[in-house]
Formats: sequence, C-alpha cells, structure tokens
Amino acid sequence: MANTVTTEFTLNEIFNFVAVILIVGDGSGELVNQIAIQASLLTNSPAKFDIETIDFDLNGFTANLMWGASSNTLCCALPNYDGYINFKQAGQARHNDAGAGITGNLLINTFGLVAGAAGTIVIKGYHR
Repeated sequence: MANTVTTEFTLNEIFNFVAVILIVGDGSGELVNQIAIQASLLTNSPAKFDIETIDFDLNGFTANLMWGASSNTLCCALPNYDGYINFKQAGQARHNDAGAGITGNLLINTFGLVAGAAGTIVIKGYHR
C-alpha cells in the first residue's frame, strides 16, 4: 500500500481557487516531493500561483510545503497541530519564489507520517 494524498479543487471565479489536501499515512514511509497542487490543473495552466491563506490540521506529523523547481524552495513549514496562516494579512500573498526550472507545482514533504496519522491542509490562492 501507499500513503494517500488527495487534492480537491474549487475554482472561485477565473483565477481564485481553494485546494483541500487530505493526507492519510499507512506506515509505508514519508511523503517526499509529493505533488499537493499541480499548477496545470488550475484555470489556464499558470506557470505559478500565490497563496493567500493556509488552514491546517496535522495529527502526528509535520510537513514542509515546497515550491517545485530544479532545486525545490521552501514555501512554509507546518507544525504538528492545527493552525491558520494569513499571508495577506501580513501585507501580501506568499509568492512562488522558486528559481531555475520552476514547475509551478506545490509539493509536500512529511516528517513523522506513520500508520494512522492524518491531516488536512486547505489552501486559498490565486494566479494570473
């Protein structure tokens, strides 16, 4: 078996979206560079997108969200509990600042994902 990662999208207007990412561990190991949001599935297949908010609830593990590129770049680290990050309230959305070889995708790496561990990450974002 393999860990389960499911992403469901709701497109609000043309360029805004909500992505709900569900993670369930089965004991087979960590998620490494697993695609959490595939940019080509968004309207007009953008080269990159911005994140306004992240609402999360991780039970038993932590996660790093990474911008996909030749050398992946940290977007943000999520701790082992529930929380809410509002980048827009801090002044602006979280921009994809990955360098060379940018894929536009958002990847996830987990730490401590074991059988029975589960989590939900809700990302509100937009692209141009």
